[in-house]
Amino acid sequence: MSEDGRRIVRCYSQDGKDRRDLDVSILKTPEALREAMIAALVARTAPGAGLTSTHSFEGVYRILVSFDRYLSQLAVVPQSLAEVGAEHFDGFHDDREAAGFKSIRWQLAELRRLLVRANGISAPLAARLAKPLPPLPPTNPSHSYTRTELKRIAEAARATLRSAERRIRAHRELLDQFRAGDLDVSTDLDLRRRLEILDHLDRVGDVPRRDRNCGKGVYNAPEVWVMLRGRIKDIVGWLYLTPQEIAAAAVLFAVMTGQNPDVIRTMPAAHHRADGATGAAGTAIVGLRKPRGGRRAYMDLALSEVPDWISVPDQPAELSTRDTLHTPFGLYVLVHDLTAPARRFAGGDRLLVAYMSAGGGRSLKGRGWRAMPLNGTLVSDLGRTWNLASEEMDAEGRALPMRPLRLETLRMTYIELHQ
Repeated sequence: MSEDGRRIVRCYSQDGKDRRDLDVSILKTPEALREAMIAALVARTAPGAGLTSTHSFEGVYRILVSFDRYLSQLAVVPQSLAEVGAEHFDGFHDDREAAGFKSIRWQLAELRRLLVRANGISAPLAARLAKPLPPLPPTNPSHSYTRTELKRIAEAARATLRSAERRIRAHRELLDQFRAGDLDVSTDLDLRRRLEILDHLDRVGDVPRRDRNCGKGVYNAPEVWVMLRGRIKDIVGWLYLTPQEIAAAAVLFAVMTGQNPDVIRTMPAAHHRADGATGAAGTAIVGLRKPRGGRRAYMDLALSEVPDWISVPDQPAELSTRDTLHTPFGLYVLVHDLTAPARRFAGGDRLLVAYMSAGGGRSLKGRGWRAMPLNGTLVSDLGRTWNLASEEMDAEGRALPMRPLRLETLRMTYIELHQ
């Protein structure tokens, strides 16, 4: 049971650094059927069952909830697992198809993996699960970005991080001056309030708050004078990278290293300086874990101070030796520095951490510090904000918008261009 009385199935990632609580108290089917399905979920998410990441746990959980909703809305609801037949499995397929889901085959495959771990399924259902799944629907082939498009993405990510670095370093310097007593704030109320917020942000990791009764209970709300200075996520961004800027860092890591999204998401802050910090060409070695990698899941990645030949400007002379964001090592060191204070509050050893000012979907509930999931929405929203042009033209010769920004597509592009 959770602290608030909900019944949960608690799952840990293979490396033990992530935890997810799957709320099974929301299931609506009759008790006998519900208990059998919960037991199947426990077996499917247990160590050694093949799932290694919190993302995969959540995927199974979503399928279980969807199947539970489907069964509970039928005219005749099965009372136990023995009453769930082949027609229910096929009916779930039809329901998903009518709803327009594009991942129907994956959902059915995951539901099958869940049901085969349940005790007491009927013979007709067992026979149906042994049959092949419906064929994959025809899909459009995936296309990578062109080299020009990849450069535009890299430059947009660099511009985002350069802006963030200037902002954070300027506020850090301002806070240092304030704490050293070098600023006279006696006649400037707005500056004094801003400095009070900065000091509180640095010490506590949040804006000044006060408990308020909002009619539905007590709410720990920001002080009114804090709200007058902008949105909470923007104010926290005075000293820390925002989730969008963390996504920009992930994009740039994908451009320059070609690693898959899960590897980038779980990149650690702990590293070894192979150059000994002597001032020679910098190299940071970080230990990574690739999901589904089996015996080769664990690997070391060397992030060196050598520009990636694909993402440098068209005129190499324009590349300053001081521009750290053109090398994987420079990017890692900068992000490590800018996120170091955030790790005090987020805990753990993840490199890419940020503050969420409100709920952020199934994986992010409530405000607070956490490792960024780098889900598709966060990255694709960043791409829409950048609004980059592709190399494709419409009938009138105008550049079309670039296809959605995805870390998976960046990885595919890297592999194709480096072959």
